[in-house]
Amino acid sequence: MFNRVFIHYRSQGTSCFNRRLQIPIWKLFVYFALTTVLIFVLQFHQSEVSLELPTTTSISNKNSVTLNSQTTESPTVLSDVLKFVNISSYNNTKYLTHTYDIDFVRFVKEVNNGKTFQLKPINVSPYVYITNPTAKCSNPPLKKSANVSILILIKSEPDNFHLRQTIRWLWEPLTSYHEFVRIVFLLGTYPDPKDKNTDVLVEHARYNDIVQQNFMDKYRNLTLKTVMGFNWAVQYCSEATHILFQDDDYHFNIKNLDAYIKAYKDRDSIFAGVLRLKSPTVRRPASKYYVSVQEYEHDIYPPFLVGTSFVFSMHYAKQIATIIPYVRSITMADTYIGVLAMKLNITLQNEKNFTINNCNNMEKVISCRGYTSTQEILKDWKNFVNRAILKVNI
Repeated sequence: MFNRVFIHYRSQGTSCFNRRLQIPIWKLFVYFALTTVLIFVLQFHQSEVSLELPTTTSISNKNSVTLNSQTTESPTVLSDVLKFVNISSYNNTKYLTHTYDIDFVRFVKEVNNGKTFQLKPINVSPYVYITNPTAKCSNPPLKKSANVSILILIKSEPDNFHLRQTIRWLWEPLTSYHEFVRIVFLLGTYPDPKDKNTDVLVEHARYNDIVQQNFMDKYRNLTLKTVMGFNWAVQYCSEATHILFQDDDYHFNIKNLDAYIKAYKDRDSIFAGVLRLKSPTVRRPASKYYVSVQEYEHDIYPPFLVGTSFVFSMHYAKQIATIIPYVRSITMADTYIGVLAMKLNITLQNEKNFTINNCNNMEKVISCRGYTSTQEILKDWKNFVNRAILKVNI
């Protein structure tokens, strides 16, 4: 009996197995191939669908600004956007991911075409302007010399009135450049004493050249100051074709800068200064350059320009200002600009006439570090005191 049962079930199993083999193997192969092709076609078609990209930027005092779109197409969902990862053209940096990792080249192009989608900003500035020379580039109008006009953004501190005043006095006699060059100073605030901030208000009322927001002015807030500069330039001085961004203890040669820009065939492609490659991320908490793994996870930075002095086109400034709200901030300002440039496939250029050395050869450079010797400090301080005595209304 048990043998018959065993044989019976084995027989059933065998007949079932035989029935499954009634479909020829070649037909199974064809079904599999057709299914694979169908999946590939659907995915390819989906990737070809135009993205509806965001139009929010951080160029105003509000959290974001949404431009009016002329398109009636429906915005894509967030997941459709995030699958387009960064396509950096830099060698060996494609793995340097940093939120958000989307195709920002396409992002900017679609924004400029007026398209929109829902993507939450992750880097929105809560700070507001205390002083803001909104008409600096429009009254009088910023003109062009051979289609070039320059905005000079100078990072400064509330205490550095003597440096700002020296720059103003050195700039004053260069009248041939005044029509197509504007200079403004970028400041934060001091929490105490209040009279320092009051002095800045009085200074701005006199010279109308200070852009100040209500963040604390300290080294680890340089990214806030840099972002403020980019946003202010795009919103209030878009007439300028190029921007020189530098510290207040650096000297610049406007004649050489003007000649450098005009020598370019493609002037929109300018983004130049002292280039750094494969710089390591500093992980020592005691260092002023410390950046945590949570803030930036990689051990090296993408290419970046030393933040003390560099020049770039307004064309690139607008692109960077557009994506700032969607790229997580880094404490080190110059490396953050490097990350933004990487995401936009901007090629940064090393320019030998930008130097972090002293200004012994000022006639041949565009920008150099000032006040590196006691002789220079004493010389400029004497000039400052003498002129202050002669000019009571400083």
